[in-house]
Amino acid sequence: MKRTLVAGLGNELRGDDAAGLLAARAIRVLGLDNVDVEEHSGDVAALAESMARYAEVVVVDAVVSSAPPGTVRELNPDGAVTRARSSSHGLGVSEALALALALGAAPHVRLIGIEGSQFALGSKPCTAVARAAREVAERFASRPEEPAPCA
Repeated sequence: MKRTLVAGLGNELRGDDAAGLLAARAIRVLGLDNVDVEEHSGDVAALAESMARYAEVVVVDAVVSSAPPGTVRELNPDGAVTRARSSSHGLGVSEALALALALGAAPHVRLIGIEGSQFALGSKPCTAVARAAREVAERFASRPEEPAPCA
């Protein structure tokens, strides 16, 4: 059975931007077989290098749209854009995937977004985002091939 990488993205010093990190930590605690968990805070090259070692990659990150905080949805990784206005890690999933492809890898990537609303330096993740991170982990544990279906 092939191993899956769960990459949680974020910055724990910027409130809801820690969503991906919280989800990754919750998944790691589950100790799932065939699942490796990593946390990334902004180095596109490091994420790409990690992605290149796996056939299956699940990326979890905070997102900003008009949805309520804590909304979980699956996004198209090809359309992911850097959220410079609200993100302190400045990580572009599309750029990391392109770099992984340049390294000769072709991972199947799923991008799970957790809607955030507060990103101020020194703030803590809101309750809805923390709850959503645990929800992503629970869904992943029950169906690792589909960790967080579209809401």
